[in-house]
Amino acid sequence: MEFTTRVKIATDPIYQKVSKSIPEIEWATHAPYIYKINKLKKEKNAVILAHNYQTPEIYHGISDFSADSLALAIEAAKTEADIIVMCGVHFMAETAKLMSPNKKVLLPDMKAGCSLSSSITGEDVRNLKNNILVFL
Repeated sequence: MEFTTRVKIATDPIYQKVSKSIPEIEWATHAPYIYKINKLKKEKNAVILAHNYQTPEIYHGISDFSADSLALAIEAAKTEADIIVMCGVHFMAETAKLMSPNKKVLLPDMKAGCSLSSSITGEDVRNLKNNILVFL
């Protein structure tokens, strides 16, 4: 993709937000993608939800709403968009789908996982629940 004058003009306000994090020479690589993604969002009636740990070009450049996983789930339930793009991990996209079952939910990176959620199994949860009930 090419860093044209049109792309530069459209993305300059975004670059002002990230200029301390992204050198200008790198911005020429990011800006055309940001421009195209923002254009596609409008055409497809999509919303992009991004977790707090996303990189500056995603967080400031394409995200419509950036927050922690709970706030993203709440936003997923409120959106009027037809498509939700979740820039986060599996459980965040799954939660967005639960909150908006009639919406299409996309996860850009199917390998995006969470070490914390991967560290516990359904059996672990059942065991914890059974042990807690014993103490009550």
